[in-house]
Amino acid sequence: MNILGVGLITGLVLLAAGCPQQELRPLNPCVFSGTVNRVKVDNVDKVDLLFMVDNSLSMARHQAALADRISILVDALTSGRLPNSDQQSFDPVTDLHIAVVNSDLGTGAGSFGRYNDCADIAGEDAQFQTRLSTAREACLDATPVPVGENFLRFVDSGSGPNVEARDLTQTFACIVDALGEQGCGYERQLDAVLKALTPSAVSNPITFNSGAATGRGDTTHAGFLRPDSLLGVIQVTDEDDCSASDLSLYDPNDARWNVTRQPGEEPIVGANLRCVVHADAALYPVSRYSQGLLALRPGQPDLLVYAAIVGVPPDLAARNPTLQQILADPRMVPAIDFEATDGQGNAVPDRIKTSCERNRIDIVNGEEQAVLELAYPPRRIVEVGLEIENGGGSAVIETICQDDFTPAIEGITRRLADALGASCLERAQQPNAQGEVACEVLETLPTEGEITRCDQLSDAGREFVRTDGGAEVCRLTQLPVDRSGNTPQPAAGAGWYYDDFSADVLGTCPARAPQRISFSVAGQPRPGSSVRLECTSRAQAQTQRAVSLGASCGGDADCTGGSICDDISRTCQMPCVATVDCVDLGAFVCERASREARGLRPICVNPTCSE
Repeated sequence: MNILGVGLITGLVLLAAGCPQQELRPLNPCVFSGTVNRVKVDNVDKVDLLFMVDNSLSMARHQAALADRISILVDALTSGRLPNSDQQSFDPVTDLHIAVVNSDLGTGAGSFGRYNDCADIAGEDAQFQTRLSTAREACLDATPVPVGENFLRFVDSGSGPNVEARDLTQTFACIVDALGEQGCGYERQLDAVLKALTPSAVSNPITFNSGAATGRGDTTHAGFLRPDSLLGVIQVTDEDDCSASDLSLYDPNDARWNVTRQPGEEPIVGANLRCVVHADAALYPVSRYSQGLLALRPGQPDLLVYAAIVGVPPDLAARNPTLQQILADPRMVPAIDFEATDGQGNAVPDRIKTSCERNRIDIVNGEEQAVLELAYPPRRIVEVGLEIENGGGSAVIETICQDDFTPAIEGITRRLADALGASCLERAQQPNAQGEVACEVLETLPTEGEITRCDQLSDAGREFVRTDGGAEVCRLTQLPVDRSGNTPQPAAGAGWYYDDFSADVLGTCPARAPQRISFSVAGQPRPGSSVRLECTSRAQAQTQRAVSLGASCGGDADCTGGSICDDISRTCQMPCVATVDCVDLGAFVCERASREARGLRPICVNPTCSE
């Protein structure tokens, strides 16, 4: 994981300490719950970015908006400077891959002519796009995609980059501009992304029902995705995904999928209505995509960033909501708008209710013309992001309903930069009077090399803890933080501290998780070592009941005071339906959604990390 400099505090660096892949440990009764987080130390200097850009009708303006602002992202990654900043915030990316796919995967074996612009059986079949636009004059002189390759590369070996960042962004803009609007109206955004990246040579490959049966990751797209890179998936679309497992959904002659307002009325064939009304019956489950993308980063979910510029209402996006809050907004629930008109009073009976609309002025034949842009609830796309977050990855959703994509691209850029460096803690810790939190940082040293023993690092804030598989494990010193002034200050010395105040944390962590674990220069982990963050929180129970929290158990009968035996940790824990049920235990929360999804009973958990 890349180590970043902190803007406000000279000489301090950050290290990832998020909450993915934690292990619950049996604890004594006075401790409620514990978490263990593996922390990656190695620098990440490779980034692989896949853009999925919708190429169906109504997307030309959005394609142009993306092309006009992509330089913000590329310039930031290759310079190490966040947007609107003159200071370097992270180590520049020295090896960058960029590829583009569109949303057109056709309609499968039963091609249905020109209906909904779906002329081709397989469409573009998730292939990387390389054709450059001829509509833009600048594209006539743009750097072509290298012969024999189908993605763009930026490599800086120290003697200079193989291609200038400005040339890379120009070529990208020309590829996006060439996509056009003639793609199939049954957009299959999620299948396009998964197929473009998924390898075929695995024991249980993911299969696809249009075009090539397996993914392209290790065939036509071999070499794009590296095992040690940060993978960024960025989607730009004004509609939701319609990746069908049952291809008959796309057949206008198959009456099973028609939609009617009232029995006996003329059926509505509309493509988009079918995707909404019959989503559960005909579309792939969103877990296919969240699990498929996370599988591309085995054991390293923090190296996956999932982003989308989609039809989220602008006022909702401006509040910096969590993905749960986005999905809870009633405008994000797809529904048929039977009262829709075309703006001139004519009925449009096959339209979904929009999630956001935007008026713009176009110049047509030298005259101004009002155009109404519509976007629709991207519920499936956001649900995939939420599942990726729950799996330890990162997700960011921006709105497509804006004049300029600058805010959206800047938001995605900050999330990518955050994943390159330090990860944000999902749940806040409670510092004591000295500014210390109930966590330990343990570093397992390499067994070979110059530094293999903790006593060699005594000046770096290490002390020996144990030997694990022949490797020494050191405990790093926690530095107290003086919080008496306007700007908290960590104590000098070698070690780590709880950071919820630095400019970098507040500027790059999402509003829901503005905290990290940070290291002083002298305390930063050694190259080649592995680091674990272990946090515990005492119950501080206010209840008068005799509750056996944390006690080992073989079943519910072993637990008292209404507690139950947790199937994961085999310790007694308090069941809950909502966080209010955890109030008398202290600052705990009810972990419900992720546990119920795994068939587990909800319990009150430590507020440090979700379970």
